[in-house]
Amino acid sequence: MRPTFLLLQTAFCLGLAGRAADEADAALAGSITEVVFAERRAEVRERLRALRGDYHALLSRASSGATRPIAPERLLRLRLDAARLVREATGLEAAAVGGRGYLAASGTARRLREAAFLPVQSPTEGHLEWELRRLRG
Repeated sequence: MRPTFLLLQTAFCLGLAGRAADEADAALAGSITEVVFAERRAEVRERLRALRGDYHALLSRASSGATRPIAPERLLRLRLDAARLVREATGLEAAAVGGRGYLAASGTARRLREAAFLPVQSPTEGHLEWELRRLRG
């Protein structure tokens, strides 16, 4: 798998997770359930921050024409972790928004559909896991 391809897919995942987290924050702001989801929101935000940092570091390295290639394991792990974060973030958004998020035309419903597709988007979650295990020997 090409680094540029994995980085592009990772960018999509991080953008989707970020938007879902923003929508969850907006839905929960000032609500009676804000405190209920505080820990979960903090975990999603922290993972998003960390993965964005990893992504930007790898993107910078890939864009700089570095002579040493990026370890495939780092790219595969980042792509897999970003896709898993999308599921967590969209689940949080759905819980925060409630039933109105399931209206077909809502942004929440669209993000849920996109998140549901990620495990089977090539490279699939199973393929990413297989590649990681193969690299570990």
